[in-house]
Amino acid sequence: MITALIPARAGSRRIKDKNSRKLDGRPLFLWSADVARACRLIDYVVVSSDSERILDMATGEGINTRRRRPEAASDTATDEDVLYDWLSGETRPVGADDLLVYLRPTTPFRRLAWVEEAITSFIAAKHASGLRSVQEMDESAFKCFRMDPSGRLMTLLGGDDVDMANLPNDSYAKTYRANGAVDIVRLEDLRDSGKMYGNFCMAYLTPATVEIDTPANWAYAEFQAAKNGGVLNVYSY
Repeated sequence: MITALIPARAGSRRIKDKNSRKLDGRPLFLWSADVARACRLIDYVVVSSDSERILDMATGEGINTRRRRPEAASDTATDEDVLYDWLSGETRPVGADDLLVYLRPTTPFRRLAWVEEAITSFIAAKHASGLRSVQEMDESAFKCFRMDPSGRLMTLLGGDDVDMANLPNDSYAKTYRANGAVDIVRLEDLRDSGKMYGNFCMAYLTPATVEIDTPANWAYAEFQAAKNGGVLNVYSY
């Protein structure tokens, strides 16, 4: 059994009512639910929320819902909190080989092909306990700095030779950041390890995509949708 879980809480620290706010005429969380329902590999789709409005909208679309407990919907709640909240109220049998596809509403421009390829790749990689989508960073993270208590710049590796950051980007290993397009959890490993991705998380590399965390991100997403004729047309590949 493969379940898609859409985590869509009511609150948002930086964008009011973000998950229910309309992007290209449709509530943000529904773009993720639409992809999940279109995926031929996903058996069951459920929206997890503490918002009566979001739950009602999901029900109106014929989507399964799960009311989330307040403690799993706070600003400090982790993804693991959301997953355990869902699991604690799940009445369907959850087998050892069952998978959970976690589709965050904040990445609305994901492609259906990404979700299907990620699931297929993960199933084939039997040794993996989890999967997380990532995109290559424009510049290697090793060119970045941290700051010690005195205000002195240090390299991420701990040295004080900040001139190292002036080397060409190709001098450093490529680094990647998670983008929320598609994450996969093997439920047996979640239960055994207590970790969302277990002890062997495989990467699924996607092209760069928009994540909506700030008002500036939202404005850029609206610009991209308008420029390309809608959310579904943002990417041509």
